[in-house]
Amino acid sequence: MAENTNQKPGVLKEITLPSGTKAVFLRRKGKALMNAQRKADGDSSKISFALLSEIVEVDGKPCLMEDFEEMDLFDVMRLSEELGEMGKSGPTPKP
Repeated sequence: MAENTNQKPGVLKEITLPSGTKAVFLRRKGKALMNAQRKADGDSSKISFALLSEIVEVDGKPCLMEDFEEMDLFDVMRLSEELGEMGKSGPTPKP
């Protein structure tokens, strides 16, 4: 999967999903995590999708949590994988 190294301001990472769709991970503040926790409403199985909905744009458009239900399975898996990689401890990615 190709990744763009010429990132725009506010963009943390750009990837191409298995379907060929472009996804952008946006640099956000802690408020995004707080919003995701509210969206998940105590359901831990929803937290990663809620967080993705806060920080990802697909084909230039924001995603809703519900969008992941109808998205290609392998695209959702790739987005989840990237989210997990970003959550690992280590140096914070540079903008």
